[in-house]
Amino acid sequence: MSNPYEELQILECNNLSSVEYRGGNQDSPAIFTNKMGSVVELKRGDKVSVDKAFINEKGCGLPQGIEVKGQNLPFNKTYTYTETKSAGFNESYDKLEPSIYMECKSKEITKTLRDDTMNIEMNYYKNTNGENYFHLPRRYAHEDQVRATPSNADKSITTNIPKAHLIWDDIDSIANGRVYYPVATAGGDKNSLCEADYYWIFDGTTDAGYKDGGKEGYYKPINDGTKLTILTREINIFNGGEVDLPTDLRGGGLTTGEDIWEEENTGTFTNPIHAFDYNILQDLLEIKIDKGYNSPEDIALKITEQLQEAQEPQSYYVEDTGDTPHIHEITSTTDTNTFKAMNSAWIGGTLKDNFDEYMKSVNDQDAEKTLNYFSSFQNIGVKRPDLFTLGRKINAWNEQVFIKNTIARTDPTDGNTTDPIITSWEWESDALIEPLLKKLSALFIAQETYPELFRDNNTLFGSEETQPPPKINVDTARFLHMNRYNNAQGNIDDRLGYDNKVDKGANRCSIPFFFKYDKTFEGKMTSGLDKTRLSYGFGTKTLLADGKYYLTLHPELNDGMYPYIFQYQPANTITADTTLIGWDWNFNAYSTIAIALYSGYEKYTYDGLTQPGIVNFEFVDNDVPKNIDNIANVLSRVYIGANNSAMEYSDSHFQFKYLHTAENVGQSYDAGNSAVDSDKNIVDPIIADAGEECYKINKRLELWNYCPDMRPYELTETIINIATNLAVADLDPLAGQPEKFSHINKNDPLLEQKIKPLNKSILPFSVMDSHCGVVLLMGNTFEENNWREGLSGILGFTYKQFNPEHVNDSNNRNARIEYSNINKLKYLTTNSEIVSTDAKNYVMNRWGAIMYTTQIPTPLLITGWGQKGANTEITRDYHAGYLYPPIVEQTQSIPVNSQELARTMIRPYYSIRSDLILQENNKYHGSMDSGARLPIIALINKENGDGDFYFDGGEFEFTITNDMNISSITTSIHDPDGTLANLNNGSGIVYKVSRIRNLDMSIIEEILGEKK
Repeated sequence: MSNPYEELQILECNNLSSVEYRGGNQDSPAIFTNKMGSVVELKRGDKVSVDKAFINEKGCGLPQGIEVKGQNLPFNKTYTYTETKSAGFNESYDKLEPSIYMECKSKEITKTLRDDTMNIEMNYYKNTNGENYFHLPRRYAHEDQVRATPSNADKSITTNIPKAHLIWDDIDSIANGRVYYPVATAGGDKNSLCEADYYWIFDGTTDAGYKDGGKEGYYKPINDGTKLTILTREINIFNGGEVDLPTDLRGGGLTTGEDIWEEENTGTFTNPIHAFDYNILQDLLEIKIDKGYNSPEDIALKITEQLQEAQEPQSYYVEDTGDTPHIHEITSTTDTNTFKAMNSAWIGGTLKDNFDEYMKSVNDQDAEKTLNYFSSFQNIGVKRPDLFTLGRKINAWNEQVFIKNTIARTDPTDGNTTDPIITSWEWESDALIEPLLKKLSALFIAQETYPELFRDNNTLFGSEETQPPPKINVDTARFLHMNRYNNAQGNIDDRLGYDNKVDKGANRCSIPFFFKYDKTFEGKMTSGLDKTRLSYGFGTKTLLADGKYYLTLHPELNDGMYPYIFQYQPANTITADTTLIGWDWNFNAYSTIAIALYSGYEKYTYDGLTQPGIVNFEFVDNDVPKNIDNIANVLSRVYIGANNSAMEYSDSHFQFKYLHTAENVGQSYDAGNSAVDSDKNIVDPIIADAGEECYKINKRLELWNYCPDMRPYELTETIINIATNLAVADLDPLAGQPEKFSHINKNDPLLEQKIKPLNKSILPFSVMDSHCGVVLLMGNTFEENNWREGLSGILGFTYKQFNPEHVNDSNNRNARIEYSNINKLKYLTTNSEIVSTDAKNYVMNRWGAIMYTTQIPTPLLITGWGQKGANTEITRDYHAGYLYPPIVEQTQSIPVNSQELARTMIRPYYSIRSDLILQENNKYHGSMDSGARLPIIALINKENGDGDFYFDGGEFEFTITNDMNISSITTSIHDPDGTLANLNNGSGIVYKVSRIRNLDMSIIEEILGEKK
């Protein structure tokens, strides 16, 4: 008789005792071979299984650990970035840019996508918040700043009259640098005016071109905190000196900056600033996290560190003018991945002398002054950068495209409602015209993003109150530009548009014209012979007497051409081949709002008492400095971007924050001055919370960061004679004292109040919470078909979140980020969070005290008694000033959350493979091998993670069918897709080999029987 029993062998295989690990290969911990020490015999019928598995994947036991494999995905994607190449060294020390020549061109790069990496295309923007810019076109920044002049020039010793403040206090004017004509005046035509871009202002100007029609006031670009995207110029020459170009710049070779300048300007005169090619400045960020399991907080921290990663500080030096010159370090900048010191306009580049040189013929120019002026405009900000760049692909800046047919104004009210516009773009064949149609189509598709360009100006669109209402709107029309004058009358060198930098006797900027657009045929080529089937949605072809076809646009299919089109044409008629059309490259063209970045430093501070400068270390006898050098004319950079960009993890979601550089409370330019008033109060104390992040409504400017657009600054205004209890007897005029009431003797004293009015150039009640920032094109990180496998999807962000179906004024580049649009942002950035509870803080009295009411905020008018002259009637409202409430509220960045939870477990199990069963026929099938037999001995689920290990046992048992001897076991651990798992060293697999044996009980029974 015999009893069966199970004989067990336990085979321990650990990565740390493997041949690979001990041999120095510690980089592949998911596959390892262990020697058994002695031969293990496997007999037919033996059972083999995984008894225990201890799999080390760092962080797997984290409660919310996020799994990343750290592997390539089977997809490639092409990205675009701005490649910057420079050469030469500027030995003149006349600006902070050290090179002589630079190219900034768009370049494509194709990358293999990975699950642990996001490639993010990133743009920059500058907010129009009254600091560090001026609007274009502008001739120069301002007149020369004079510190002071003697009160009596004939005396050797005399008092000085301060003059440094005049660039801040005086009204802007043509003499101070602005162009000769604005886009529109209060009393003139509105033919070029977009109401969303300009607003009416009266600043007391005496310039005739700004008072058209005898009516005071003109239209000025709005300063309301709008985001203007940074574009950079392709070709930049900073100095005329010698430069040895490498072969990838202009073919290479020894040349000079001055020679390059002449190569770029082959005409008699220099090309205007707007004529050079600009592209959106775009960096490509590579954001990468560690493979394996990471806590959400650690991922957020690592991404933040990469967004804020700093480059090496860059120091700048100038040489003083001493007899023995010394080199001085004048500043140091530190760029990060999202915050950079960029070349900007500065007082040394935008002097009037430099502008005058730039406008001369090329042969007569002073190279240094000309190139300093040119260098000021390397980086500009543009409100609608896609229209700006796409429009420039339609025609060159100096290309001549004419209206080929004669069109007359047939009705004083309606203009012309019957004629099309035949352009001089020749339709030689469908194949030859289609590239142009595609460029126009791209421009017109982009115009839909900005519906404000198709409304609000009755001159251009008619009144919405008419019946039937106008047909021109964003759904039915598109626009190009045309000259208001024909070539003979315009006197603008037969160019499309004009920036009014030279006085031509009247405003010469271009005007928009609108024509039919049918979205049914958007992007579709048609025969061009049927007006009901417009090619690409906008064009047909017309055969003229010369036997050629020409591209034709159709305003008559909407409301026709309004009367403004003909206003400046002879006899209200556009004569064939006399008037230019196309896309106007000028900075004052309809839909174009542009700024130049500006350093904000001037030669002297407002009071003239301090200046950016250095002093030579040599001294004469009485310790008087021998040489003093003002360095404002060197400070040619300004920071642009986000200085505190971050990724955070909150409420189980990842979120981007602080993709903008926030406004701070701020303080006076003279803060810390210990001067006191009559009550012994410090006039300009240092404000304790000046560094607090805030948003401002009706922002008050300080006299430190100079912006030419903001003059006159009018920092304070005094309202006098604010009295309330004047008796009738007190109203008698006092001879010789038209503004003083010293004869009044009442208990209610005469009052005066000094107020800080809102700068006239700032749009009332506009929110300003940001200086500048970055835009992340998150929607381009992955394609829709691989989004979930990429890092963007793993973190919980969705493809549709950053690729909305519609982009318009609610979510385009210029829109504020709010909770209403936060999940449909093609252009990801941030701004401050404005909450409804703040509204009670907006209502203030004239002293600035918050009333905490539920009223709506409003300006307050403060008036005082006065009389216009001696012995005239005294009036209560002679002196007057109005005060917009200066609202400053502490805030924080609005968060842009991932729409979904992060994918914490992407691969739910491991497969254990072993050569123990390599010879067996019964195999587990699956994984990426499409049914091929795999030596899989167990599946380990990921339910039981603790610390850095998963613990589990196998459920499969395999039977050995052939005897074999083994001296080593190779084990590999895989993810569900069949690839090696992303493990750390230390994993172990315990195999169990069981064999059924029979215990022979007969011998025992004999022994027991004998004892009986």
